[in-house]
Amino acid sequence: MSIDNRNFGLYEKFRVERTDGQSAPGEKHDGCRYFVLDVTHDLFAIPALRAYAAACRADYPLLARDLDKLAAGSETDPSAGEENA
Repeated sequence: MSIDNRNFGLYEKFRVERTDGQSAPGEKHDGCRYFVLDVTHDLFAIPALRAYAAACRADYPLLARDLDKLAAGSETDPSAGEENA
């Protein structure tokens, strides 16, 4: 069954759990909200990665570098941008 996401706003599609245990009850990131990007299919993910990289570059240069690489690598992936899911 295919869902047309253009008919929805923001909704809970994923459950994210940190791998460092910080999302456990009572820990620092317990109850934090996250936003997931599909860099393979979502046409808006690459511009979002670039914007985040630009925003964090001064404080987190290594993260910005990695996001830039991810965005660049996704652009060369032939499956990237096939659909907006």
